[in-house]
Amino acid sequence: MKYKQQAFTLVELIMVILLLGILSVSVVPKMFTQSDVEYITVRDLVVAQLRLAQIKAMNQTTICTRVKFSSSHVGIEQNVGASCGSAPDESVGVNLGDVSVTMVGAALPFYITFDGQGRGVLAQTGQCSPCQIEISGSGIENIVIESQGYIHAL
Repeated sequence: MKYKQQAFTLVELIMVILLLGILSVSVVPKMFTQSDVEYITVRDLVVAQLRLAQIKAMNQTTICTRVKFSSSHVGIEQNVGASCGSAPDESVGVNLGDVSVTMVGAALPFYITFDGQGRGVLAQTGQCSPCQIEISGSGIENIVIESQGYIHAL
């Protein structure tokens, strides 16, 4: 009794691998665009900037520590004394790209200052209890600064 062995030919295997390669290069990037995750990345970077400013304010109580939110950049001001107002270094911080940042009750640019106990204070209103910052891209993410100073993303 003879068994006939059947399998794919080398040409058929190469054609399947070639078609999978073409599909992976052309179709998959359209399914997962960068803007789908960009706003989440910006949210995490803004939370990191806020926490860094908070730690600086608690450790250096004689220096004004505040975060500036503009339409294109979020960064910590490079102040050297108790008065605020120096411009943040644009090379340091978060460049927003296609993502927008807003806060209820505050127009851009807005500033969040931290006191010596790590509590956030919105410069325009003088209070931050709680402050809610909205990050908008292809979706919406929120950052909340509680009245006690706890910073977290929703």
